[in-house]
Amino acid sequence: MMYRIEKVLNHNTVMAIHQDDHKEVLIMGKGVGFGRKVAERIEVRPEDRLYSLQKYKERGGAKEIVKNYKVDGIHMDDYFYPSFTKRNVKKAFDAKEYNKSSYKKKKKSIYTYRRAQVNTLVKQMKKAVKSVDPNVSYGISPAGNIDNLTSKYSYYVDIYKWLNSTEYVDYICPQVYWGFKHPTAKFNKVTDRWIKAAKSKKVKLYIGIAVYRAGHNVGQNRAERKEWKSDTKVLKKQVQYARKKYVDGFAFFDYQDLKSKTSAEAVNQLKTVLK
Repeated sequence: MMYRIEKVLNHNTVMAIHQDDHKEVLIMGKGVGFGRKVAERIEVRPEDRLYSLQKYKERGGAKEIVKNYKVDGIHMDDYFYPSFTKRNVKKAFDAKEYNKSSYKKKKKSIYTYRRAQVNTLVKQMKKAVKSVDPNVSYGISPAGNIDNLTSKYSYYVDIYKWLNSTEYVDYICPQVYWGFKHPTAKFNKVTDRWIKAAKSKKVKLYIGIAVYRAGHNVGQNRAERKEWKSDTKVLKKQVQYARKKYVDGFAFFDYQDLKSKTSAEAVNQLKTVLK
């Protein structure tokens, strides 16, 4: 049987794809991966052990959840790539894989390579969910600062592509976890920027609201700390502001703070505009 190497795990193990039915397998055997390269053809020897990965791929992931449970949606948080510095951005983490990739050969940057990896993950996740139940929603709650998402040093989220396509997500729910008094990321300014970015309406825009900050002395300056600590209408005003801008909905983080004594007054005010 002939296979094409997908990844060399070590000298004695490779992941490969059958050349005819394209099923993914794990090939284990003495020296089977030694000196081998990705895309190279390999023939399974009688002494090698062959394991099908197909039956494991549907376990423990989004596809299994949709298949076995009555869920309305699959939601991902905002963690994709670690943060880098100018010093290590081209050397750390997956730099080795990039240097062996077609992106490097075609002189495409490592930033482009990393965004492509995230795009592939997100697209495949949606495809997997919809293959089981087209009515189940799939979305992501990225960090609220768009500049961080598009940075060369973190996240590698191709957010404008996601927002202008139906291939990646059904909705985006940015974590706009700042108050109106934040010195550089005011709630209204950040929300306006997301609304502008999502103007194609191909993807629903939900706004993430920081219930966990209500009633607490938190913030970037004195004015924001006072806002979260003392303004019992802060959550209510955020919802009212975003509604005037015709966003598609809201998500409140987190559940325990919807029930806590510290945030109770702000949550009670919030409920008056959610009925």
